[in-house]
Amino acid sequence: MRGPCAPKPNASVRRLRDVAQTLFALSVIAVGILTVAVPLFHGRYTTVSGVVPVIPWAPSARLGDLCGTLWMLCGIGLLASPTRRPAVIALGALLFCSAMLWDAPRYALHVRDMNLRTRLFEPLAIAGLAWLLSDGAIGVTAAAIARYAVALSLVVFGIDHFLALTAIATIVPSWLPWHAFWVAVFGALMIVCGIGIAFDIKSHAVAAALAAMFGVWVIALHIPSCLPSWGEPGNPNRWSSLFIAMLLCAGFAAFALRRAVATSAGSAD
Repeated sequence: MRGPCAPKPNASVRRLRDVAQTLFALSVIAVGILTVAVPLFHGRYTTVSGVVPVIPWAPSARLGDLCGTLWMLCGIGLLASPTRRPAVIALGALLFCSAMLWDAPRYALHVRDMNLRTRLFEPLAIAGLAWLLSDGAIGVTAAAIARYAVALSLVVFGIDHFLALTAIATIVPSWLPWHAFWVAVFGALMIVCGIGIAFDIKSHAVAAALAAMFGVWVIALHIPSCLPSWGEPGNPNRWSSLFIAMLLCAGFAAFALRRAVATSAGSAD
C-alpha cells in the first residue's frame, strides 16, 4: 500500500509529457521565425522551391510574414496551460488551410513532383498531430479527420522512401552501413505506423515509435547537417528540416505520453 505522500505512478510520465509539449511549442516558434526571417535574407518567394520546406509556404511575402507570425503566436500560446488548447486548434487550422489553399492546387498540377508532395503532406501531418493534442476539444468528426490526415501523410512519406530509395540513401550518414536498408526500414515503419494510426491500433505505441524515429533523425542527420564541421549552417533548408523533425518528434512523443497518462489515470483505482 502506498503512503499518502507517495508519488502517483504516472507522475514521471506527466513530467515527460510536459517536456515533450514544451519542445513541440519551441519548435513551432522556431519554424515561425524561419518563415519570417529566411525570405529577408534569401529573397522573397522568387521560385517555387527556393526555400524548402519552410512551411506554411505562402504565395506572397505579406502572407508569408502573416503565417510566420501566427506560427510564433501559436507556439507561445502552447507554452501556457490556459492558452494551450485554443493555440493547438488554431495551429492545426492554419496549417490545414494553408495546405489546402496553396499547396494542394500546385501539387494537383504536378502529381509526380515529390518536393511538392512533401510540401503538401508535411503541413497536413503537423495539422493533424496538433489537433490530436487538443484533448478532444475539436469533436469526434474533426478528431477522425486529424487522425486520417496524419495516417495518410505517414503512408505517403513511407511510399516516397521506396520511390526515392537511392536518392534518400545518399543523405544517410556515411558512418552508418547499409544506407538503402535503413531507408527501406524507415519507409516501412512509416507505412505500418500510418495504418496503425488510421485504425487507432495501439496508437500510443505507434506514436512512441514515430517519436523515436524522428528523434534518431534529429540526432544523426539534422543536427550534423547544421554544424559547420559536417553540414551547411548557412543553408536555411537544413535548419527548417531540423526544426520540423524536432516538431514531429516532440509532437508524437507528447501524443504517446498523453495517451499513457490517460490510461494510467483510468486504471489508478
